Amino acid sequence: MVIRRIKNMNCESYKHVHRFARATLVSVLGIAAAGSLSLLTSCQQQPSDEQIREQAAQATQRAKEGSKEVLQNARIAAANAARQVDDVAAGVKKGMKSDSPGGTRIDINSASQDELASLPGISAPKAKQIQEHRPYASTHQLVSRGVVTESEFDAIASKVAAR
Repeated sequence: MVIRRIKNMNCESYKHVHRFARATLVSVLGIAAAGSLSLLTSCQQQPSDEQIREQAAQATQRAKEGSKEVLQNARIAAANAARQVDDVAAGVKKGMKSDSPGGTRIDINSASQDELASLPGISAPKAKQIQEHRPYASTHQLVSRGVVTESEFDAIASKVAAR
């Protein structure tokens, strides 16, 4: 199940988890190798082949145990990333279903002057000007026709529609 979620995860999240797992594994293997080398170089007498094999086996065992921990951490990180992706997708889906956070949008092609004046930053004279420049194929035509500024449009963009 975790593997399926990882495959469905967006590319950036997967890369993050993969980099984390790889870096941690390299660190664990590096520590194990350094430990083995320090044991080898700290002895004044030459170790036998059997001792070298035993030390290498112990270092490998420690690296193996460390990699299991890294794998578990990577699985947790992948599950968290998958949960975050699911949350974002649910938010996008919810946002797509609603017209605007406060309810229905005002149609700039049919709204009364009072309805238009209820929009943030739109005065009664500005509402009258919006009516005079009808019809609009898109809401951004309010800006392209010079009826409102870009900053005024940004304040009302989520509250208007051109139907």
